[in-house]
Parts: sequence; C-alpha cells; structure tokens
Amino acid sequence: MSQTLRIVAYLIITALVVSALALSASVLVKTLPAEQLSGMHLLIERIWWPATAIRIVIYALLAAVVYPRWVNRHLPPLALGSEEQARALQRHRARKRAPIVFIALLASDGLWAQWPYWLLQR
Repeated sequence: MSQTLRIVAYLIITALVVSALALSASVLVKTLPAEQLSGMHLLIERIWWPATAIRIVIYALLAAVVYPRWVNRHLPPLALGSEEQARALQRHRARKRAPIVFIALLASDGLWAQWPYWLLQR
C-alpha cells in the first residue's frame, strides 16, 4: 500500500472514530438525568484548564525533543557532502521546524478540544 493511501485510510478511520464518539456523547447526554449532567459539568470545569496546561507542556516536549530525535532516527541523511554534514543539516532543519510542529499541535488542540469546550459554555 502506498504512503498516500495509508494517510487517507488513517484520516478516514480517525474521522469515523471522532464521529462515533460525538454521536455516542450526544446519546449519553440525552439519557443522563440533569443532576448527573451538572456534576459532570462541574468536574469538567474544575479539571479543564489544568489539563490544558499539561497538554501544552506535552506539545512543547513533543515539538522540541521528540520530533527532532524522530527526524534524526527515521529519515535518511541528506545526500550532501559527508554524512556528518548531512546529519548536522538535518538536525538544524528539525530544530527549525519544531515551532511549526508546536503550532500545529496547538491548532489541533484548539480544533478538537478548546472549540467544543467553548461551544459547551455557550
């Protein structure tokens, strides 16, 4: 299977899982009594911002530490000069892209976590 087909299959499976979760959550909300819903809402309000801070720290670690190491281990060295020069250039590019990875992780958090939370507050 080609790389493109794997990515498309992964995206379709992810969309199906997220849709199933959204549908099951709406069914759950309709079946729960009001006092349980208010208790769940209070719990979410209490843990939301600490959980958001933890996610941001994890995103920073992923972008600054994990991503550059992954690039160094999994991508073949560039065919420029010596292998050491190629690895150095690759490390530089990975560090340069780390802020972009962090912003992408924050954007996905905003789309998948913060926006639905904001909608629940309205």
